[in-house]
Order: sequence, then C-alpha cells, then structure tokens
Amino acid sequence: MIMARNLNAVMLLSLIVFTSELAYAHGITRKIEQTRAMLVTAHYDDGEAISFAAIKIFSPSNRSVEYQNGRTDKNGNFAFVPTEAGDWLIRLDDGMGHGFEEHIKIDPDMHGERSSPVLVKFGQKVIVLLLLSWGGIMTWMYLRKKTTIVHHNTHSVL
Repeated sequence: MIMARNLNAVMLLSLIVFTSELAYAHGITRKIEQTRAMLVTAHYDDGEAISFAAIKIFSPSNRSVEYQNGRTDKNGNFAFVPTEAGDWLIRLDDGMGHGFEEHIKIDPDMHGERSSPVLVKFGQKVIVLLLLSWGGIMTWMYLRKKTTIVHHNTHSVL
C-alpha cells in the first residue's frame, strides 16, 4: 500500500512536471510575404556595393531610439517597412569613414519619395573641386610670397 502511494505520488508529480513544461513551451510561427518595403541601396562612387554596413532607421515619432537597425547585405541593400507617415531618417555607416544620412518622406498611403543619388554625388564633387582649387591658390600665393621675401633678402646682403 505504501508502494502504491509512492507510485501514485511519482506519477502525479511526473504529470505535473510534464504538463507545466507544455504550458511554458512555445513554438514559432512564420509568414513570408511581399509587402511595400522601402529599399535602401548603397554603393561607393566607383560602383562597388557598400556591403555589411551598419544602418539605422528612425521613425518620424522617435529620433532617439531606432525603429530598425541592421546591416546591408553583400549587394549593399537594406529594406524596411514604414508604419507611419512622415519624415523618416536613414543613417548608414560603413565603419571606414564613409556613410550618409538621408530623410525620406512617407505619405499616408505608405509610399516614399525616391532620392536622387546623382545630385548628391554632383554636389560632393563640386565642393571637393572648390576646396582643392582654394587650397591650390592659397599654396601658390604662400610660395610666391615666400620666394619674394627670400629674393629680397639675398639682394640686401650683397
């Protein structure tokens, strides 16, 4: 009789442990579908993809905590699905000093405006050209002045 009680107790305890494990267990569901995602594609000026660059997406309602973060794929692509209309912020950093920050306006139908990378490249090239020209002119003026001072000093010694 004691043995039967012990056996019943063991069976009851096993049943409790087994059912409690089932109660705490969870599974995974998945759903893969085609939606209206915004695709960010990043390349260097020479056409090489910016692979595995860190990217952060900020929603219009929260600029301090990113809505989504991750890395571009080997082809420089990253996709996200906006959930509200407004001005979304995208920040990309390749970890080697290159990157960008761009705003995308999402309308109430969750459509976004396309950016114009050609204008960005053109603007950057104009700025670099102006800075190099200015640096070249300043260097030429400095060397010209220094040569004139040295030339005057050699004549005064003689």
